[in-house]
Amino acid sequence: RSVFIQAAFVLLGLLLLCGLLMLYQDMTLAVPFWMGLFLCIFFLPKQWWREAIRPTIQNWWKIGKRETLRLFLTVFVSTLIFSILAHGFLFTNEFYSHDSISNLARIDGRFRYYTTLGRSLLLLYETLRGNVAVPWVVGLLFTLWAGLASTVILRLLDIRTVLGRIIASGLVCTSISFAATGATYIYCMDEYALALLLAASGCWLFRQRCEILGVFLIVLSLGLYQAYFSAALVLCLLLVIRSVLDARKPRQIILEGIRYLFLLGLGFFLYSAAWSAACGLLKIEKARTAQTLLALPLSKLFPLLQGAYENYAHTLLHGTGVLGKLYPAVVLLLLLSLAVWLTGWLRSQTLPRANKGLLLLAAFLSPMAFNASYILFLRNTSELISYATGLLFLCFLFC
Repeated sequence: RSVFIQAAFVLLGLLLLCGLLMLYQDMTLAVPFWMGLFLCIFFLPKQWWREAIRPTIQNWWKIGKRETLRLFLTVFVSTLIFSILAHGFLFTNEFYSHDSISNLARIDGRFRYYTTLGRSLLLLYETLRGNVAVPWVVGLLFTLWAGLASTVILRLLDIRTVLGRIIASGLVCTSISFAATGATYIYCMDEYALALLLAASGCWLFRQRCEILGVFLIVLSLGLYQAYFSAALVLCLLLVIRSVLDARKPRQIILEGIRYLFLLGLGFFLYSAAWSAACGLLKIEKARTAQTLLALPLSKLFPLLQGAYENYAHTLLHGTGVLGKLYPAVVLLLLLSLAVWLTGWLRSQTLPRANKGLLLLAAFLSPMAFNASYILFLRNTSELISYATGLLFLCFLFC
């Protein structure tokens, strides 16, 4: 039944994308298409919802209504407060910064341009939101998507304390990546938060063995903005670490890690295939692929991986943000606490020796995951694309 429900959601998602494309292209079939879709959903037999759809979703989510409401209340109040503190002035004023000027009016050729970048879903999303960058609308939607992303991440990492949930919600929405996006491409803030939500939800579904729908959400996240694929890598790594600490058998842990990598790779492959097909239909070429890992010769891969470690150390010790000169000191304290935590597990009598080896391996690989943008985008570590770097602070709550 779960496979059928996943397939139904994927089909619904594809139909919604087709409907948005019709609206964007001002096609005459758009209105009857949406009317038919709404009628089909409205007249869905209630028995299907009660006996099939709702129980399956509840089985995916795994917590009751009361706990869910408590989680949502904590997360959304925290996200709203932190969003206002970090971005409130931005959401209540208009800033004209290079690319955002083009959103004051609909410009012909934007669909072809964004298709060359592999981000054509941005324009389909703007069909619903509106293609004019209204700051308060962007702010409301950003808070909604960031709050939902925080909720999924908290469930994924199993953070249950109220204080932990408040801090995690603040870390998610006040990332330097979102701040840099707001300062340069304000109309993308809510879109990128939605990309993060889809990436995190895809990882959550991977954990629940809902591979079909999870891969589909990863593809959608990539279609909005490719940079948040690195966040999915980090979240999957943390899931593997959780399995290690739960003392599962090493063979199961290794197979789980391979499964996550395969599903993420499958999502990227399907996205790339769809991107190539769209460019082929429009008779245009992909843009900026020479700036990604796809253009790197295999002989240069090892130096790139080595550089990722060096660059990550430099980023941690020379970062700025709102903490200014205090940032390196805070990071060193965080790393020290993580080292103490790791040492405690390595000395534990209850954790099997093989699991301790896997834990060390995960710790060794973690800088590559947190600095995945350096690898995926060939040494590009701009704040706009390095959201995963800031997820290190979530590790303190996770551990």
